[in-house]
Amino acid sequence: MILIVSSRRPAQRTRSLVKDLNRVIPNSARMNRGKKSIKDLQKIAVGMGYDRIMLIGSRGGNPSTIKFLKVFPDGFEYIKGWLRIIHVTLRREITKRRTPTMHSLCIFNIAGEPGYDVAGYLQEGLNLDMFRDISSLEEISRYYDECDCALLISPLEEGFMLDFYHVEPFFELGPRIGVDLIE
Repeated sequence: MILIVSSRRPAQRTRSLVKDLNRVIPNSARMNRGKKSIKDLQKIAVGMGYDRIMLIGSRGGNPSTIKFLKVFPDGFEYIKGWLRIIHVTLRREITKRRTPTMHSLCIFNIAGEPGYDVAGYLQEGLNLDMFRDISSLEEISRYYDECDCALLISPLEEGFMLDFYHVEPFFELGPRIGVDLIE
């Protein structure tokens, strides 16, 4: 379970990305950070029963970073690394379709070995058991009994693309996020 939080003074696109991620990531809640410190966020997350925080940073009017924190009743710990956001396509720019309620999420890596680090970081950040390697988009439909939302990691010329899909029936949910892992 994860609390998705914007930066202190988020731009509209950052707030929209937080809202989009909240719709596609199961068992998540969202919050605008405002003047809250990380310690305040940790207390709020623990009080709500969450064990992770996803921080969406913003720079120049656009989302710029994704960082994850593990939270405990007595403190917090940053998960090593962070994702630099190269570009974002929001849900409203992809589809007019309403997002169905998501109950489970699986990570699929179609990028091969270069995508392992990003998949591992997202797996730990989202507190999932594992990620799966696939060779084609069509393979996702075989996992309809395990998850209803698929996070697909695919290669770009620079970095990776994160796409969210509904598994059965198969369609793109959005958002689309171009990222690069910084360790």
